[in-house]
Amino acid sequence: MASKSGGQLLCSLYELPAELLAGSSAAASSKLEVEDFPPLPEDANSSGGGGGEPPLYVGPSETERESSTSSEVTAHWSQAGATCLTCGVGFDTPGFSTPDEQRLHFKSDWHRLNLKRRLGGQAALGEEAFEKLVDGGGSDCESISGSDTDSDIEEEADAENAEGAALPRKGPKAVFNASDGRRLSVWRCLLEPAHRQQEDQGVLPGVTERLRALRDGGVAGRWAVVLASGGHFAAAVFQWKEVKGKGGKASSSQPEAILHKTFHKYVVRAKAGGRQSTKDATGKSIKSAGSALRRANEAALAKNIRETMASWKDELARAHLIFIHSSRSDTATLFVGDDAPFSRADPRVRRIPFPTRRPTLSETKRTVTALANVWVAPKEEALREERRK
Repeated sequence: MASKSGGQLLCSLYELPAELLAGSSAAASSKLEVEDFPPLPEDANSSGGGGGEPPLYVGPSETERESSTSSEVTAHWSQAGATCLTCGVGFDTPGFSTPDEQRLHFKSDWHRLNLKRRLGGQAALGEEAFEKLVDGGGSDCESISGSDTDSDIEEEADAENAEGAALPRKGPKAVFNASDGRRLSVWRCLLEPAHRQQEDQGVLPGVTERLRALRDGGVAGRWAVVLASGGHFAAAVFQWKEVKGKGGKASSSQPEAILHKTFHKYVVRAKAGGRQSTKDATGKSIKSAGSALRRANEAALAKNIRETMASWKDELARAHLIFIHSSRSDTATLFVGDDAPFSRADPRVRRIPFPTRRPTLSETKRTVTALANVWVAPKEEALREERRK
């Protein structure tokens, strides 16, 4: 399988021949491909090549937890993208506070109707005017209004996958030269959490040493994946295991779920899009049976997530890496508060660098499999030519 800029898929990290990492080096390349990382923490490689139990992650102190405030959730949001020209958001009204809030708006019926009116040469409707039109059942709304089906909820969940796509970054992959002369690439998040990344000089030092630590450490193959968006939640702890091939076929490495949990709550406003709490935060509180149910479900969802993660405390403490994708509201549930299950100070916590689908058990397995992929990177000349096109 090949991608235009990602190169040819080679194999899983755990299937990569050890000799390809022996004597290999970082590839000097453009800042779009490679970013410098500070060294891994000393305890990251403490497991060495042994196969014993992994060290438990103790977690942050109370002071560190208190410093984890809601401002962290939106710390990387680029204000340049906090508007909507079509609907006037950010001009006549305050702009969006987060990427997922902006993306949810782009999926809403209000935005779609204004796009339709714009193409027809009509003036855009404000949010209040749109709501009155919806309440009155105007003909303009009939062609764009949604329904309370799973597909609509899934669309909103997809819309909440904005954070990873909207955050400014230099590129999601790190490139290195293998011992056979090929340029290989892996997801950068395998090597270092995003908050530890520094300004680079075009070369990624120590990449192969870190990959060897991931490959050869006896406990390095235990990864956790947490997905939360659109009222859907899925989490799993995987152990990478070698599966021997039948009939003389080569063995392969597959992730095995040793713990998993999924659930769903109705929290997304089907017609207008977005969560009820987001709407309530604008000061325009809606009193209806549906809005009351969504508010109760949001509270129940946050409670269920925290209780589930608390019950997994021992297994999560033994995970070598923890990959998370979440919407803004779910990010607050996972990281903010005294009883938050995760801390941004935890060096094992990594952001998933590619779009994810609706959170399900199968999606967690697809995600963990994709995270371990190794590609043959395109040559610099070919890559440079592609960028000119």
